[in-house]
Amino acid sequence: MSIYKTYICAIIAKDLRTIKSKMMVRKVFILLIFHSALYNIGSGQQELSSLDSIYLNAAEKFCANTTTCIESIWPGMKSSPICLFRVGGPAFLLNHPNPPAGFMKLSDSLSIGKQSNLDLFGSSQAEINNIWTATLDYESGKYLYPDEGISVLYHEMHHVYQRNCLPELEFDDVALMLTYPENPVNDAVKIYEHRLLYQMCFTPDEAEFNQLLNQFYACRKKRESLIKEYYRYEKSVESFEGPAFYCEYMYYKTFANVPAEIKRNYEEKYFFRLLTDPFFGRSDIRKRHIAAGMAMCCILNQRTEGWETGYYNSGLSLFDFFISKFKPLDGVVPELAELNLISRYYTRKEVEMHNAHLLEFRDQGGVKITLDFNSFPEYRGFDPMNAEAINDTSILHKTVLSLVKDQNKITVMNYPVITYIKDQLWHIDKMVVYLPNKEYLIELNDRIVIKYAGVYIEWDGVLEYEHENDIYWRCN
Repeated sequence: MSIYKTYICAIIAKDLRTIKSKMMVRKVFILLIFHSALYNIGSGQQELSSLDSIYLNAAEKFCANTTTCIESIWPGMKSSPICLFRVGGPAFLLNHPNPPAGFMKLSDSLSIGKQSNLDLFGSSQAEINNIWTATLDYESGKYLYPDEGISVLYHEMHHVYQRNCLPELEFDDVALMLTYPENPVNDAVKIYEHRLLYQMCFTPDEAEFNQLLNQFYACRKKRESLIKEYYRYEKSVESFEGPAFYCEYMYYKTFANVPAEIKRNYEEKYFFRLLTDPFFGRSDIRKRHIAAGMAMCCILNQRTEGWETGYYNSGLSLFDFFISKFKPLDGVVPELAELNLISRYYTRKEVEMHNAHLLEFRDQGGVKITLDFNSFPEYRGFDPMNAEAINDTSILHKTVLSLVKDQNKITVMNYPVITYIKDQLWHIDKMVVYLPNKEYLIELNDRIVIKYAGVYIEWDGVLEYEHENDIYWRCN
């Protein structure tokens, strides 16, 4: 018996001596089965870390909470299966009616398997055995309290509800996010507009609220004339993501078991900071409008009964529904002379930063690997919040990129790669990655195989040329 197993058994033995209820007996029994299961999943051994234990316990509380709060936070919303996982570690599947092969059932509601079996990355929604499931990568967020991470699950559960029950809702077009205009006048007005929205969330005075509302509406109309089609992009983010972020906020506010001061601080820095901090260019563009959508939901919740069902039944964007409920008067956008000057300076710095990031990528040294695709690969996943459009044809991916084509695949985690696109984001023409040296190039015959840190590449094709530190591979 390993030291680890001996330690677990000692803990369980101690727990058994202090058990005071049948419920505790059941939990300790499941714990014993669970620890044994971790040694028998797949062909390799897998141990439970302290983080895994914390989030498994938090997940069970989450499932209990959602049965009591789901109608009160968003009337009509349906719960869904959830999957919590750690990359390279376990995956916990709860309330799933049909766990996939390789998962061991530990109770009526809980099954355990490997994250690698599901190929999950990031907190999102995934079809697991054809059933939409809310997913949480509880390690990557580095949450200080588990309530912070678990609240994200409620966000993703709302997206599952949208997918299952509201198919007419459209996802925002991330291609527009990556080409969003870096316009200093738009940036200045938006900063002012979002701070008005923040004030509207908290003012108790009706006259002040109406004044803020009129100015907010004037800002929106002015920016619509500045950015045109990208204004529709903003509205789509607010409409789809705003309600989900609002659900995350309300779940955290209702159930987070932390001191009141800590709770207020987290709500301010995580949910509302995006409305009050200055941002320029494309910096956190999507997150800012997710927060704006959440804020509109908060205001509607304070001032309008039954708005949730009314919004989804209206067929309107969240902004248009919001305006229909409050009917603002025409307001005037102040001159914002100082803010325009500041915006001009920092927006220019954002543009310069893109070029600096491209030079930094090219100058990192090592072996340059270029993959030239004969036909466009399919996206399996990528992180639009942390992808950076260097220009109209080059996208720098820093966190997640997963591509497939037939039996070929590329998975990159927390490692920089650049994709070169043709006509649109979804048409990848080439990909470039740098390796420290050629020892991580496992195969270079009729297929290229690379394994290094967060980079895994396996693709059929032909070696076009190989110089000292420059390899050009034409992909089938």
